[in-house]
Amino acid sequence: MRLAPLQQAIISNYLQSLTVTLFLQSGTTSGRRELNEALKRCGVATLVLELNSDTVRILKQAGQPVLFADATHPEALDLAGIARARLVAFTFPAVNATCAAVPLVRERNPGIFIFGRAKYPNEVTRLRQLDVQVIHDERESALAMVRAAISSYERTDIDAEQVVRETMDDGI
Repeated sequence: MRLAPLQQAIISNYLQSLTVTLFLQSGTTSGRRELNEALKRCGVATLVLELNSDTVRILKQAGQPVLFADATHPEALDLAGIARARLVAFTFPAVNATCAAVPLVRERNPGIFIFGRAKYPNEVTRLRQLDVQVIHDERESALAMVRAAISSYERTDIDAEQVVRETMDDGI
């Protein structure tokens, strides 16, 4: 659907008014909602780029600025105001899409801070090579379980971070 020039101008002015933090290809994953809420409490406006029409509808109904757009398309990033964004978070662990979008993001905003999720060690490596701050799902889950287990035995002498660091195959 093509927008009329007036509609495009209204949308463009609205998007330019946002202090932009982007959540790209977000899905309904945990992490996006919590990070979004934390940033709102900091007074930071956010914008979600999403490909799932049901999620877009839900976010719009909740008052969340959202674009039905693909972050691997330069036009979508430009429309979203990536050049003004301070950070971008790829909150869905779709590493191939993240790796495709990161160079486009950096081309438009070299100093932007980028978060990305990964499930597996090889994905962590790929994202780190692109200078992405990686949230490693397996590591974070392991750390939470180790902390809970240590706590249940009231063992304050064991460092959960050290246990996970020493036992993870990827060394992180």
